[in-house]
Amino acid sequence: MKKRALMRAILLLLSLILLASCQNTSTNEGQTTGAETTQAPNASEDSLLLAADQKAYCGIVRARDANTDVKSLCAKLSTAIEKRTNSTVQTIADTRQLSEGMIEILIGDTNRPESAEAKKKLGQYQYSVSVINGKIVAAGSDVVMLEKAIEHLINMLEIPSEQLNRGVWMISNTYSKRFDGSDYSYNDYIGKGFELTAQHTLLPKLSVSGGTTSTGERIPWAQGGCTDGTYYYYCMITDNSVSPTKCQILKFDIEKQTLVKVSKDLMMGHANDATYNPHTNTVIVSEAGTAYHLIDPDTLTIKETVHMSPCWAISYNPDLRIYVLADNSKFYIYDENYRFQKEFSIEGIMGAEFSENGNFGSQGLTTDDKFIYYLEYWQNKNNHSDIRCNIVVFDIRTGKFLERIPLKMGREVENIDIYNDTFYIVCNNIFWTGSECYKVKIVPKV
Repeated sequence: MKKRALMRAILLLLSLILLASCQNTSTNEGQTTGAETTQAPNASEDSLLLAADQKAYCGIVRARDANTDVKSLCAKLSTAIEKRTNSTVQTIADTRQLSEGMIEILIGDTNRPESAEAKKKLGQYQYSVSVINGKIVAAGSDVVMLEKAIEHLINMLEIPSEQLNRGVWMISNTYSKRFDGSDYSYNDYIGKGFELTAQHTLLPKLSVSGGTTSTGERIPWAQGGCTDGTYYYYCMITDNSVSPTKCQILKFDIEKQTLVKVSKDLMMGHANDATYNPHTNTVIVSEAGTAYHLIDPDTLTIKETVHMSPCWAISYNPDLRIYVLADNSKFYIYDENYRFQKEFSIEGIMGAEFSENGNFGSQGLTTDDKFIYYLEYWQNKNNHSDIRCNIVVFDIRTGKFLERIPLKMGREVENIDIYNDTFYIVCNNIFWTGSECYKVKIVPKV
């Protein structure tokens, strides 16, 4: 009897345990099950806990019809969160919902009212990161500014070292910052589908009225040029009354905007374009033939002459360690040892928008790790003050034409380079009696 009573007691206790377990996992109608609910642990009243202990308590929300650029930004943010918190972050379209208890990170123009609220506070070239109604909102006046908002959000992932072991990421629930993005980089809007134009600023101290050779001939025409990141070098040549053509290289300190050195008379043909190779500390000048002259930037003397395809435009790309040469119909790619690698056809592109009632010329070029920027020039035969110029942009890896950006200086553009996140372009003045140097900013049309 005692054994039977003990057995009944044990069975009763097990039944009570099972009953309690079933009650804990059951749900009421309309409620989310435990498997669908995410509860962030130890979230303080004044902060949003987004990740901890290798688990994400947030997700990324984008518009259902987001373009490729926005999708790429979402992926960039997701990768950064996962890398720095060791937690997996879900990205969804705004037609869906995250699990209950998850914090939304809204990217761009989603259908959530918080996205519209943040966007309406922005002017041109502005972006913001803010917390609205418990949601993190990254907004920009356009996709370029949105990218800057994402970069700011990623920088906020630089969490204190004492939190690194747990991968904790928190944001104040009152966080709200708006930024001026008008200092964007020279190429931020290029290749993103915007209709572009350019703003220019004359730099008088980097401009000259011409000089004279050692024998007294005038040197009025600007030609090729480049920068090494500290100095700007550009060539001035004699006009057509002097044969053979003589050249002097002018060396300017860009920050101080002072002329620091002028070379002796050099024989380098038309000296159409120049580029700088930081790996050899050499300025290379294209003669507009097969000859390319290697210049010592300190002495401004010719060290050596090498031979490549007969072109007038040249740029050395230090990221890809290649030379890009160009004429009107092709790009020629050479390695850093001046050995031919490949070519791209650009037949029919340069000058395509200009009428035949004018004089056309393709001029200097420069490159970065994405693009080739090639200058083109046109002058009306009947009105010499009607001068039109563009930057023609190509993909540096494929040679594909991307877009044409109009310049408004009304001058014959000669060379282009990049300094301090800005294009610098040297032109001949309107009378062809000296040079004019401009800072050029690429802007989207509004």
